[in-house]
Amino acid sequence: MRWPFFALVFVVEVVAGLEKLIFVQTYFRHGDRTPVQPIRSSSFNAAFYGNQLGELTPIGMKEGILLGRRMKKRYVTSGLLLNESFLNMKEIYMRSTDINRTLETATAFVAGMFDYGKKGKDFPDVPDWKPNWTPVPVHTSAMITDFEGNPFPLCPRAAELDSLQVQSETFKNLIRDHQEFCDRLRNLAGEKVSIKEGVSVYGLLDALLLLKKHGHPLPTWANATVLGRLSTISSEQLMLKFGEIGGQGSNLIRLRGGNKIKMLLSRLQEKWNCFARRNDSRNCQWYSRLRFYGFATHDMTLWGMLTPFGIVEKVFGKHHEIDHAASLTFELWNVDGRPMINFVFLKNPNLSEEFQSITHLIEGCPPQGNNFCPFENVLAAVKNHFPNDIAEECKARNIGRSKRSSDLPKLEAFFDGRVW
Repeated sequence: MRWPFFALVFVVEVVAGLEKLIFVQTYFRHGDRTPVQPIRSSSFNAAFYGNQLGELTPIGMKEGILLGRRMKKRYVTSGLLLNESFLNMKEIYMRSTDINRTLETATAFVAGMFDYGKKGKDFPDVPDWKPNWTPVPVHTSAMITDFEGNPFPLCPRAAELDSLQVQSETFKNLIRDHQEFCDRLRNLAGEKVSIKEGVSVYGLLDALLLLKKHGHPLPTWANATVLGRLSTISSEQLMLKFGEIGGQGSNLIRLRGGNKIKMLLSRLQEKWNCFARRNDSRNCQWYSRLRFYGFATHDMTLWGMLTPFGIVEKVFGKHHEIDHAASLTFELWNVDGRPMINFVFLKNPNLSEEFQSITHLIEGCPPQGNNFCPFENVLAAVKNHFPNDIAEECKARNIGRSKRSSDLPKLEAFFDGRVW
């Protein structure tokens, strides 16, 4: 997909001291789910008996509603973006990846954020209708071609680069440093836990953390030291996959993270230019009315979005841990006639967590304390990671195929749909 050249228009009326929020794009991880990877040991599976792998739990549904309520308070009740007295469907666009847990989370989010519809107008006046429930469409597309929400859509060139990463010294060091530890877990976990094959390190860690979150006892061997080591290994594996380390870094960032940010910033640009021109073109008929764009997605999607900025660890911490229903939000403001960005992170929807502006972490943006950064500065920080045409650049080049490591299919299997 080829995107238009980034060019901003500045023809809006300038009002001194004007700060007005005109558009919000938020991307959030799905809520709590069951483990995605089965483990033979009954201590793992019995805790979630009766539910399928990778499905949203009641806790996850609650997290989706809570996130929606947090967003409502920030953008609706405050009057900052949407009008609580009038639910305008043309101002809202909700998306989700085509996975049960994200679609359900998006539905729960809608229930929490857009609960101010009017009976008889936005929803039917019938006794058995859930109070204040207004259906908001949630759009989706096939995972294999979803280059915005899917962290790993079909991209043969990225798979080739993965094969080179597996052959890199960085990957060899990963095996050297941690394989012995993984081998010691073989009998303890009931299956072989290996960096190269068998049970995914990510999958084992995921199951343990979910047991802990749900208040179930952990196996005696799963102490803090073991969990920390598993977190380190899993993080390094994913850093290789996203190009943060290893010899193919810049190319993988371009294909897996750069394209996502390009799509996001292109949408911000279109919104601003339609707002500034105030024209009636077909494109602007949609953008001029659109104010809120929400996307239910995955932890690895959020990870990939931050790689072009080089701030993954600064936002998510040393082990890149991303809570359920965590969100990244780009706010587009009109500040004295210029497009300004406020980049906001919410660790999780619990009331103890606050929305944090992380705009200052972007290269070329003002230091902490000033939440706004010119759109052109944000663009300059990441545009070198943008593919010109993702469909073309994802085509296989057969480079390194003759040297393809036998480990590659097993490594790739760790990051398929089971582990999001």
